[in-house]
Amino acid sequence: MSLGSKRTAESWRHWVEPWYLAYALLDASAAGLVSMLLPLAVHRSRGAASVGWVIAAYNLGGLTAPLWGILADRYRLHSYLVVGGSVIAAVVLAAFPFTSAPSAWPGLALLQGIGTTAAATIANLFVVEAHPQKEWEERIGWLQTCYGGGQVCGLFVAAALTQMPLHTSPHACDDSP
Repeated sequence: MSLGSKRTAESWRHWVEPWYLAYALLDASAAGLVSMLLPLAVHRSRGAASVGWVIAAYNLGGLTAPLWGILADRYRLHSYLVVGGSVIAAVVLAAFPFTSAPSAWPGLALLQGIGTTAAATIANLFVVEAHPQKEWEERIGWLQTCYGGGQVCGLFVAAALTQMPLHTSPHACDDSP
């Protein structure tokens, strides 16, 4: 390894912390899998209007970000919000395929958005509260890179999953009346 490439490898490792992987996985599910598979699944069974309701509910959960930041700072709940938000997001993501009642989907989507947002909001607070201000730009930049990498990986997985047959019936995708 040349001296230049060794310095580059050491440079990014200085700014990237192991917990960034958790956020890459969170974004792989939230911005990768959910953003692609949820609308497709809802559209297949209920149509475009239902997709709008479900995605609106998911994004409404995202509007709770200021609440999570306030709670984390005021009551020192950083770790609880990360773990709790991640658990909620994972449980809801796992529940979607087993929920046959379309009326429950907006509620699940809202919970998914809340869980994801609670966990994601705290990431920047971890950086800001644990490191000097002169390091924020570099550390948050690498955190965002991990988020983006997770999203890309999640989209690749979602694309691969959409290529798999979802129904065993030979006429499941038949559009004829």
